[in-house]
Amino acid sequence: MKDSKIDIVSWILFIVLALIWGSSFILMKKRLQVYSNVQVACLRIIIGGLFFLPVLIINIKKIEWHKLKHFAAIGFIGSFIPAFMFATAQLYLPSGTCGILNSFTPFL
Repeated sequence: MKDSKIDIVSWILFIVLALIWGSSFILMKKRLQVYSNVQVACLRIIIGGLFFLPVLIINIKKIEWHKLKHFAAIGFIGSFIPAFMFATAQLYLPSGTCGILNSFTPFL
């Protein structure tokens, strides 16, 4: 009985994640009608940062501050640059194409 409950919760979380992930490119395209690509990228970074702020507050004592430059480099390469690149790509490519290109990220 417990396994079926975990399966249902896992599927619900998976579907919610797929909806959020899949709609992000369509929403970026809509936002680009009002904001510039730099503003859209900054909004994505700020909203993501606000979402993870509670995690930071909870785990602030566990952070190894001497590794801060490594965290900053990973954040810059893994989040900051792609946010700006995808916001710029949305100006020229359809949302579906950008979503497909994003799915290739693990291969890089």
